[in-house]
Amino acid sequence: MAETAISQPSSPRVLPGLQPGARFAERYLIERTLGAGGMGTVYAALDTLTDTPVAIKLVAGHHTEIERVRLREEVRATMLLTHRNIARTYTLDEAAGEVFIVMELLDGETLAARIARGAIPRTEALAIANQLLDALSEAHAHGVVPRDVKPANIMCCSDDRVVLMDFGLARVDDADTSTHTTSIKGTPAYMAPEVIAGRRADARADVYACGLILFEMVTGKPPFRAATVNDLLYRQLHQPIDTRQLDEVLASAISRATTKDPDERLASIDGLREALVTPLAPPVKPRHRRRWILGAAALVVGGVLGVVTVRALRDGDPPATAITAAPVVTGETQRERQLDQLLTAEIATSLKKLGERACACKDAACGRAVIDDMVALGRRTKDFEVDLADSPIQASKDLLCLVDLGIPAAEIFDVNRRIRDLPVEPPREGAW
Repeated sequence: MAETAISQPSSPRVLPGLQPGARFAERYLIERTLGAGGMGTVYAALDTLTDTPVAIKLVAGHHTEIERVRLREEVRATMLLTHRNIARTYTLDEAAGEVFIVMELLDGETLAARIARGAIPRTEALAIANQLLDALSEAHAHGVVPRDVKPANIMCCSDDRVVLMDFGLARVDDADTSTHTTSIKGTPAYMAPEVIAGRRADARADVYACGLILFEMVTGKPPFRAATVNDLLYRQLHQPIDTRQLDEVLASAISRATTKDPDERLASIDGLREALVTPLAPPVKPRHRRRWILGAAALVVGGVLGVVTVRALRDGDPPATAITAAPVVTGETQRERQLDQLLTAEIATSLKKLGERACACKDAACGRAVIDDMVALGRRTKDFEVDLADSPIQASKDLLCLVDLGIPAAEIFDVNRRIRDLPVEPPREGAW
């Protein structure tokens, strides 16, 4: 049985020698201090070997060999994460008696700074949450549980990316924790009850943190206020979040994500994503076939779609579900309109991503994979009786990039026939 202790964070250190203009570990030219906290000090620097701007984190603690071995395992796992919504980890090294991690340097402001300016509009908050969930879904798929998800570790970049940073407390799923003392580290304001209790954390701890962050985004204030750390930990263990000021969809999703018992909580990031897009009222199947028509401009890279982004499609992956605003509805007409809006937003965003993938392809195999994904998207629209006969693929300049790879234009345009020939199936249970 592992022992449990609430650890006190190490005092942040800014080494006297690491001032602007100083050289560290021979190749890194220090530019400025980005921040200092309990887990270490972070500097902006220039890698003079590759002429690349980087962030260097001097890791606090990890002085024993066991701690360093565990840190190396965790950093090695995070180095494999190359998702656009996850800050890249380049290397772990030691110099001048210091353990340090070299990471991607990001330009923007933290979500904590954004929230400090006031509550975030619902649609914008869901757009941020969508990218955060993409990052966590990717990390969990690789067996990495960040464990310190908080607004200060989320960067809202100048290129509209939302990037999860600082995997300093990340745990690899197969790590053995049965015989060592469990030192509880993290940020109490976003710490799941099971973590406070010293239990082994899994993806549900990150689901809990996401629920707290979403509440803080839309209200502009943290769900729990306390004068002391012990009081805050007590509230995390026992006090439910007051969601009465939120609409029913958000209130339900946040409450299910922040249930104190992890066995009763939403079990995964994808479960939270589904809760955020699913109306509480049961969907009603439309009584007529709806024709969906989008101009070719909707597919042009950089076009304004007015919807939140979805995870970039990878080869072989089905189109990802986007979080879109799902207002509470009453009445059959409103429910049908809501389904239309959700479906149109998802299709438009997925088509845009397919167009971008098409122009990024380097060979015909990649191009044909894009075509297959278009057909897969067509099956989803057939499930909901959306007619794609006037699909903008017929006029899309993006998908015509595939012609340059040797794929005949006729094969590209044949996608419409393949979609029309798909059998019409009833909507899948729980699909929305």
